[in-house]
Amino acid sequence: MTLNALVLVGAVYGLVELVEHLAPNWFNPPNAAKGQPRTVGLVAVVSVGMTFLVGASVWAHEQVVGGHPLDRLDVASKLVVAVFVAGAAAGLDRGVKALADVGTPVPQKPIAK
Repeated sequence: MTLNALVLVGAVYGLVELVEHLAPNWFNPPNAAKGQPRTVGLVAVVSVGMTFLVGASVWAHEQVVGGHPLDRLDVASKLVVAVFVAGAAAGLDRGVKALADVGTPVPQKPIAK
């Protein structure tokens, strides 16, 4: 993955974080289970949108995927790129959350008497 692709992943991650912070109760209700479908859907929509937005920008020719500039890719290829970007952004999110949890005590189950 090149630096340009990492910028696209960072843009998706940042935009998802921004939307989640603007509407925290909608994306992460207090009683929600892990792996919230709303957040997964948001990541998918944002990654597709950002891939097509960057593909239509003046920087699209500098975004090279598999030896092909992003502005020369067809719709199907851009959707494949968006899936990879979404996966990388989700991995980045898991990594950031794992680093934030370092040093946090793990709750222990009570011992039955």
